[in-house]
Amino acid sequence: MSKQLPVEPCTLIPVSKSLAEAKTLLEEGKLAVIHEEGRPLTIVQLDDLTQLDDTPDRPLAELLSRFASPILVDTSEMSSDTMLELLMLMEDRKIPGIIVYQDKQIKGVIPQKALDDALPLSDIPLPGTRGELYGDPVTPASAYICRTCEQDDPPPPILLPSQGDSAPTCPKHWLHGPMNLLWSEDD
Repeated sequence: MSKQLPVEPCTLIPVSKSLAEAKTLLEEGKLAVIHEEGRPLTIVQLDDLTQLDDTPDRPLAELLSRFASPILVDTSEMSSDTMLELLMLMEDRKIPGIIVYQDKQIKGVIPQKALDDALPLSDIPLPGTRGELYGDPVTPASAYICRTCEQDDPPPPILLPSQGDSAPTCPKHWLHGPMNLLWSEDD
């Protein structure tokens, strides 16, 4: 099942601009795509540019090696698996968003936060694996299981922190719907 992600407008900064000029073009909290004749070269935030304050008059072309290569997609509709892979890649390479590039044009960006928000909790890595979930460390985690899958080939329980009231959906088959709490034998 795919989700349509919001594509936000971004500031387009030619690679010929200086660092100081680029900083004046970019608003706080927004994303910018540095490009050469419409071809995306990297995606940055104001913080990325501020870290390079020692070279305000240098053109961005000379500073490109300090930024990560961009991630380009041609659609804003993605499956949960694709979103999770992209989030892990973005985290590893410290990329603040992905660029939607269709018909040789930059259509906008999808910020990392939009991917985070769109990904179901059931697909977020478990604590102790790759990336921790936030939550109350005193509240014990709940275990969920799909009772439909349990009949022939049960998946392992999924542990989630106690956030919100909604159960995760079955990771093996979306049509199975929400999973059920797996109560401990002590209850």
